[in-house]
Amino acid sequence: MNAKVYVEGGGDRRELKARCRKGFTCFFRKTALAGKMPRVIPCGGRHKTYDRFCTAIAHAEADDFIVLPVDSEEPVTACPWRHVRDRDKWRKPPDATDNNVHLKVAEASPYAKRLLSTLLIKSSE
Repeated sequence: MNAKVYVEGGGDRRELKARCRKGFTCFFRKTALAGKMPRVIPCGGRHKTYDRFCTAIAHAEADDFIVLPVDSEEPVTACPWRHVRDRDKWRKPPDATDNNVHLKVAEASPYAKRLLSTLLIKSSE
């Protein structure tokens, strides 16, 4: 399984994207994912990240698992795809599932647990 995590951040400069990638990689190394690390892809701004995620989902291979962890930007009152649809007018790509999008919120513990458990399940497949 090839996990690819499309993240907001890193700006438009190579140096900033490298630092963003390094930060997320350090985070994932501290989890039970050692040996099955996801590929972290910094994409810059929020909408550019969503666009790149949609392209990746559309062109994913059978063993790819594409993830979009995105800031919620406001309190979450609905499932993640409905939240980003209502807030950002983002549509769930046809090949995406509920496990492909994860909202980062002010209290990160539930987000981190859900993202890590999803990656752990996928990495064991």
